[in-house]
Amino acid sequence: MKVVFDNYRGDRLTGILHAHDKLHVSEKRPGIVLVHGFTGGKNESMGMFTDMADFLHAHGFNVLRFDMTGIGESGGDFSLSTPKTMAMDVRHAINYLKAVDYVDDTRIGVVGMSLGGLNSVMAWEQDVEAMVLMAPVLDAQEMYQRYDSMGFLDVARKEGHFEKKGVKVGMDLFNRMRDLDVKPFIRLVKCPVLIVHGSWDKRIPLDSSRKNLQYFGGKKDLRIIRGANHVFGGERARKEVNREIISWFAKHLIGVAPRKILRLPRHGRR
Repeated sequence: MKVVFDNYRGDRLTGILHAHDKLHVSEKRPGIVLVHGFTGGKNESMGMFTDMADFLHAHGFNVLRFDMTGIGESGGDFSLSTPKTMAMDVRHAINYLKAVDYVDDTRIGVVGMSLGGLNSVMAWEQDVEAMVLMAPVLDAQEMYQRYDSMGFLDVARKEGHFEKKGVKVGMDLFNRMRDLDVKPFIRLVKCPVLIVHGSWDKRIPLDSSRKNLQYFGGKKDLRIIRGANHVFGGERARKEVNREIISWFAKHLIGVAPRKILRLPRHGRR
């Protein structure tokens, strides 16, 4: 179902809630927020988040995927976005999901894709019990340098913005990325964190995930999807990613062995 909630400026953010809303309030289920990448939108590349949300929902989770400020159906101006304001969008999404009657607000998970991984890390508070980061941006300077080398930032310096997928991107975002040290935010994350990264990712180096995994403050693991690119293209890669994600949340949000939840009927866990 389509839902709306406000960001910190009062702009309306639009999301899709995949909900177990027919259950009695005593049967509250865990909730998971899906955080898209740089201008990716709530469906993500080739419908990746749509399929992922359906998969997680079919196995007993409530799932919220949403458009960040100025993206897709959401209001506001993305050209004014910074890492901090995007993290605030994630925090508003988490707070919205926690307030839903049939969501167990003590069992909240987050999936962050690419830049959405950085935003998820920066938004972390103790109410997030488990996290999965997919090919995450954990080195802000590397992203700044990559876009600078491709000429995008030359355009932004002259015109005040550049366009990506029809979205205006302001220079302030990249100025903040240039000066951002992510490690202090990583160290604050105390919940279990799984990083999933493709071995053929040409956009975000796999070595970035390997290097930064150690700084997370709680249980952590890295799963490498062999042959997968940055957006985990292809049916095999996406099925593998979905299984890794649901296994992590089964263990850390529900407390059951992954093989048990994966054997459940598609109507979900009772």
